[in-house]
Amino acid sequence: MELVFVYGTLKRGHHNNLLLRNSTFIGGGITNDKYIMYESGIPFVSKAFSETNIIGEVYTVNAPSLYM
Repeated sequence: MELVFVYGTLKRGHHNNLLLRNSTFIGGGITNDKYIMYESGIPFVSKAFSETNIIGEVYTVNAPSLYM
C-alpha cells in the first residue's frame, strides 16, 4: 500500500474519484511546498512558480490502482 496525495478531479465528489474506489480515504492534506496550478481541461501543478500550497486529499492506494 502507498499513500497518495490527490487534488482536482480525483478528490471526493469529482468525476475521477471513482478511480480510487478500491482505495481508503485517509483525510485532507496540503502540500508543504508552494506550486502554481493550471487548468487546461484538467488541473495540474507546476514548480515553475511558488504561488500557493495545494489542498487535496490523502488515500491509501494498492499497487494495481496506481497503474490504472
